[in-house]
Amino acid sequence: MRTFTLISVAVLVLAGCSQSDKRFTERELTQMRVLEQLRGGSVTNAIEMLEADLARDIEQLRTVLKQSDPTNSYRGQIQGTLGQFEQYRARHPVTQP
Repeated sequence: MRTFTLISVAVLVLAGCSQSDKRFTERELTQMRVLEQLRGGSVTNAIEMLEADLARDIEQLRTVLKQSDPTNSYRGQIQGTLGQFEQYRARHPVTQP
């Protein structure tokens, strides 16, 4: 869960206020839906929802990284987060149906 928190913080800082507010609202709704799935006993669905949310965050971070100034102090944080994601994905690859 630490990765999700780090990604959320990075996205909020880098995406700008109006985009961040929208993303924050989407994240809260996703978290509520995940909790509903877990409480209903559907762990697989909850995991899929979290995986999809993480994938969206990672794509947004990659976009920010491409557009950022190389001297930007957040660049190292973003690269570190992306590295953590790659490690996570290596341990838990997404299987396509």
